[in-house]
Amino acid sequence: MRFYIKLVVLIFTLNLSAQMQNDTIFVQPITATKSFQGVFGNAMLQIDDAGNDCLITKPLIIAEGFDSGLLGGENEFGENQLEGFIEEIEESESTDLQNLLTYQTEFIYGDQDHDIIYVNWNSPRAHLQLNAYVLEEVINWVNQEKEPDADQNVVLGQSMGGLIARYALADMEDDPNLDHDTKFYFNPKTKKS
Repeated sequence: MRFYIKLVVLIFTLNLSAQMQNDTIFVQPITATKSFQGVFGNAMLQIDDAGNDCLITKPLIIAEGFDSGLLGGENEFGENQLEGFIEEIEESESTDLQNLLTYQTEFIYGDQDHDIIYVNWNSPRAHLQLNAYVLEEVINWVNQEKEPDADQNVVLGQSMGGLIARYALADMEDDPNLDHDTKFYFNPKTKKS
């Protein structure tokens, strides 16, 4: 009887822990306010805020790389998503990226150093400009939502997301009415097999 009760308590605890991990990732739809060839692009953000306090104070915006969209039926975010990005960082040999997220501790959702805003393109095979305008809207949204004393943005572009991010940041630089409030952008090298 005691073993059964302990087993039930253990299962309940593990289930609650898994739910808490999933509950820390918020989803936010974004639609560009600038069109490309008459089309307004959009994306779905996955947000894992540091400290689970629902505040954006140290934003890390990640522009996903090429996603063929072929797995859309199996995964609502396609082939790339926040969880896969975290797994790749944990398995990589890039201590710089690992330290950026965790400051040399094991990654626990919500316990990282930066508020992660992962951009999942709804049209990943669209023109780069279309998704760049979406990223501009993501940056504007982050700037509106983050705390007044928050750090400047850090933008990470994965593979093709790096091209999109460079285009978006340059386009925002050229527009005197836009402020990307980004202190640095980087595109990490992909791991070679």
